[in-house]
Amino acid sequence: MITCRNYAAKVENYIDSAKKSLTFKKIYSQSENLLETLPEAIKRSHNFVLPDYGIILNAGFKGLVDLESVNLPYPIITLEIGNQGILITAMEGDSEIVFFTFQYDDKKRWALTPAIGRFSRIKPFTFKDGEFGIDIERTLIFNDDFENEIFTEHVKQEIKDQALFVCETSGHIILEFIEALSCRNVEEAVCQKASSKNTQRIKSHKLPIYETKFLTLKGAVKEKNATGEQGTGTSPRQHLRRGHIRRLPKGNIWVNSCVVGDASNGVISKQYILK
Repeated sequence: MITCRNYAAKVENYIDSAKKSLTFKKIYSQSENLLETLPEAIKRSHNFVLPDYGIILNAGFKGLVDLESVNLPYPIITLEIGNQGILITAMEGDSEIVFFTFQYDDKKRWALTPAIGRFSRIKPFTFKDGEFGIDIERTLIFNDDFENEIFTEHVKQEIKDQALFVCETSGHIILEFIEALSCRNVEEAVCQKASSKNTQRIKSHKLPIYETKFLTLKGAVKEKNATGEQGTGTSPRQHLRRGHIRRLPKGNIWVNSCVVGDASNGVISKQYILK
């Protein structure tokens, strides 16, 4: 079940509070620029809520076939992952996609992950096992004051490693989102409408309620053989066929998982391990 939690407005409020905090400026480099740029970006963003862990199709990025396919649907988006308390803000640039990650911790506090992620359109892309690949460029944004904090080197390294890990995970979630939208039978639907009383809410020191969308399938797609016909005339043993992306000349489509074949010819039992 997908639930909208209005994370974009909550993160915007966190950044506004951070402007008055010395802690933010002490932790992050270029803090003044971040405090100026991020709230404005969130105000202009298109907001989406994703399923748990940001997993949509789990197709291994097979729908991303070239550089042209790696584009955001809008200049600025936010991706809300409720079960992890994460909001990702991604922005289109001339030669790259830049993204930031905000996390909600156990103490009910928001924090900016101190690492910026990028998908560069200038650096060459890699190919793995014949499939299109893309490198996630990660840059730590700790202030020099962080290096002077009274932490052991081991603790400092753990903090840096965690920031880079979260940044890379966010990059994978963005690619999963872009891949899903590459399918012609995936469309946007409104999960939460923007409040018509946002101006009044702000004056009353309440958070605005922004429009938030989610992705949905238009309809199930049935399996066809290479000639475009439904079935082959010969029923194989019954087995589960995993959901997958099919590349077609007119664009990708998502094919739902289904049981195919004739049980009278035998049953193949498959076990899939989700990683």
